[in-house]
Amino acid sequence: MSPKAAILRPLPVLEITLSPNPARDFVKVNLNSARKDAAVTLFDITGKKLQLIKAEGRDVLIDLRGLESGIYFLQILDDETLHSKKFIVQH
Repeated sequence: MSPKAAILRPLPVLEITLSPNPARDFVKVNLNSARKDAAVTLFDITGKKLQLIKAEGRDVLIDLRGLESGIYFLQILDDETLHSKKFIVQH
């Protein structure tokens, strides 16, 4: 009986940038390699879901003016990958 070799392929890595960080009124999310129909979800530090945005292009602008200063997380989901980014809101 010969051993079978497993073929592993690397998971795709999303190239995502946030700017500015820390942010004040808006944060721009650049979804360089994500699919156009990616979902962007905003969470606070406690994990509470604050906003869900359906990306319609490579750049998403998120309005932060109603948020308190603090640490937040973005979760970006496309067909193949899930990615998280941390950013700071500083008013």
